[in-house]
Amino acid sequence: MVNIPNVWDLVDRFKDRCRLRGWWTSDFEDVVYAEGVYHNFVPARKVHIKTFRRVIANCRCFIRHGLSYKTVDISYMAWVFSKHPSEDIVLAIAKNPRLLKRIALFDLGDAYVGKPICLKINETKSIVFREFERFLKTGYNLSLIDRLPPLPPERVPSQLLPT
Repeated sequence: MVNIPNVWDLVDRFKDRCRLRGWWTSDFEDVVYAEGVYHNFVPARKVHIKTFRRVIANCRCFIRHGLSYKTVDISYMAWVFSKHPSEDIVLAIAKNPRLLKRIALFDLGDAYVGKPICLKINETKSIVFREFERFLKTGYNLSLIDRLPPLPPERVPSQLLPT
């Protein structure tokens, strides 16, 4: 098992890989510019659902540009968790097709306790997030489960429950 750096360092290492591909990366923010759009990484340990909703509702980011800042529109956002995100956060994305197209979740919680299989929710068309998946697989031997977790019985619509 490969030792995985904390999520902040992991994103920084990935940004180094992005530079090698010719993509622009911010020196101060976790933003990558590729194929004409901005991709934002949000490394996190634990996030409250209200904070999560506020952050994903804001599609803009301030990027340091010389001595000042410029505002850019974020097309894609990836949350990289070092601990399992709450069920509310997973369901907020899983139940909303519009969010699924622009928000990705990478739950690396199991990797930090020595398990090589982690959950991902990535239905975006982000080339940067696909490259991040390859980076995790090739650099850290992580297998990413490409499926949404099953809903707990109390969240399954009654018409889908067996009778």
